[in-house]
Amino acid sequence: MKKIFVFTLAVVLALGLSGLASANNVANVHQDGNANIAEVDQKGVDQFVHADQDGNLNIAIIDQVGDNNSAETMQTGFLNFLSVYQVDFQAQNAVTALITQEGLLNSAEVNQYDSWDSNVPRPRGVTILQDGALNEAVVNQYFGGRMEASITQLGSLNYAEQEQWNATGQKHLFAFITQDGQGNDALQTQLTAGRAWSSISQVGNLNNAITTQTQVLLGNGDTARITQNGNANYAAITQ
Repeated sequence: MKKIFVFTLAVVLALGLSGLASANNVANVHQDGNANIAEVDQKGVDQFVHADQDGNLNIAIIDQVGDNNSAETMQTGFLNFLSVYQVDFQAQNAVTALITQEGLLNSAEVNQYDSWDSNVPRPRGVTILQDGALNEAVVNQYFGGRMEASITQLGSLNYAEQEQWNATGQKHLFAFITQDGQGNDALQTQLTAGRAWSSISQVGNLNNAITTQTQVLLGNGDTARITQNGNANYAAITQ
């Protein structure tokens, strides 16, 4: 009877452990050509993804759940789409996403979610670089921890949006958008119980920049700056 119990316990433990997330996950994807799809799903600790796509009409989707996530992607061509989803509810390490797109009509979206507990700093970092026209970049960062987002777009008729939401802790928010070209749009929204810094810099004509900052706790000061060099531009700041 004892041997049967030990054997059964060993089987249960083995099956249980097999379902746990892994440590030190590394995924590398390289695709040349058109209409390719790359999907990476990671759960665990110390995770890294590098995805490289060269062509048109390509799609890359990256999901990371765990501690110390990092994603780096590069897309070259037109009509490419990239989505990065990073969740780190229990971690105390950094989560980063580095996105580069070159070409026309490309789209990149990064979503980062953190724990409601903001006592331990959990820095979030997103950097997006797009070189071309008619591109779109969106960054959403939610819940606790320090958040940093940077979008740089070189070209015309591009759209950049950043939303940072942290109403539970004293950590700070940093948002930066740089656009060089004509007819670009930049939108920033920040809600925090800590302090918020934002900056939009636009060079060219017919550009629009809007920043909205909402402070949960009275007494914490926020800083917003919009710099435009060109003609027929529009700028609005709400605090």
